[in-house]
Amino acid sequence: KLDVLVTNGNIEQISAGIEPQEGFKVIDASTMIVLPGLINSHIHTWQTGLRGLGSDWTATNYFRAMHAGMATFFQPNDSYIANLVGALNQINNGVTTLVDWHHNNKTPDHSDAAIDGLEESGIRAVFLHGTPKPDPKPGQKHFSEFGMPKKEVERLRKERFSNDDQLLTMGLAILGPQMATEQVSIEDFRLAKDLDIIASIHHSGLKMSAPSGYKMGAKENLLDKRINIVHGNELLEEDFQILKDAGATFTVTSEVEMQMSYGDPLSGRLVKNKIPFSIGTDIESAYAPDMFAAMRLTMQVERHLTSRAEQKITGERPHPIPVSTKDALSWATIHGANTFRLDKSI
Repeated sequence: KLDVLVTNGNIEQISAGIEPQEGFKVIDASTMIVLPGLINSHIHTWQTGLRGLGSDWTATNYFRAMHAGMATFFQPNDSYIANLVGALNQINNGVTTLVDWHHNNKTPDHSDAAIDGLEESGIRAVFLHGTPKPDPKPGQKHFSEFGMPKKEVERLRKERFSNDDQLLTMGLAILGPQMATEQVSIEDFRLAKDLDIIASIHHSGLKMSAPSGYKMGAKENLLDKRINIVHGNELLEEDFQILKDAGATFTVTSEVEMQMSYGDPLSGRLVKNKIPFSIGTDIESAYAPDMFAAMRLTMQVERHLTSRAEQKITGERPHPIPVSTKDALSWATIHGANTFRLDKSI
């Protein structure tokens, strides 16, 4: 049994028998387990108001109904309410930090409203400025040809996220080589480096708009620890090695990956290569954004896949267990903090 001393919001001491001083507030947690605040490293908080609509959707359903459909009807106040309620729900579930992969911000007012919602909730968050994906109207370019709106990103960086020590910080949710052209991918990589902020990328399938995108990014020295890959189930081995060697980080969201048939979670390749990774809940439109469930599911899926692979080689069930509960807790805490450059703050 240990005591925890908190002073001015910071953990000052963890040891047995800390004597309360005058003015101390004592919280009896003897019947509880004390954990760090969890970090949800990948959530589309704007979908809070659409909870459960996509429980039986495939990826085809999701992109058609969500991005080309319902997302187009969102007004700024919808984004504000969704982010506020979504963040409060995360706090209620033990999450003190979330990474909001916000790709439904078709106007600056939408971005500001979404940020306002996060700010009002009191949660710590990384707001990743993304790219909407509507169907192009006649005469318009496809979304894959649009990079980050540089002036808008610079406005947010200057006005709302000028201090990296505040509760809300900023990054980019870029399309990346799977969903964008080579030119757009390189421009977005360069913007993230110039502004010194995280650039997170969805990569879920084999088909890529820019097959040489990662190779080109590495050649121009634009890939490093600022690059975060979400999913990565079907990353080509060549691209995986490029990202690994560059120091990129990885985030796994096993539940949506299995529902959408993205392939075996990348966690297996990451565990094999001893690469730390973070986890997230992804889309609330499909299932509950519960980080305890995400830890359990990711852990058990990886235990199963790793154990079966080892048993196929050795003929024996592995012992000891290949993935521990401590590993799972680290995915939802310290590795998320490291990935999004918060390890010095929390």
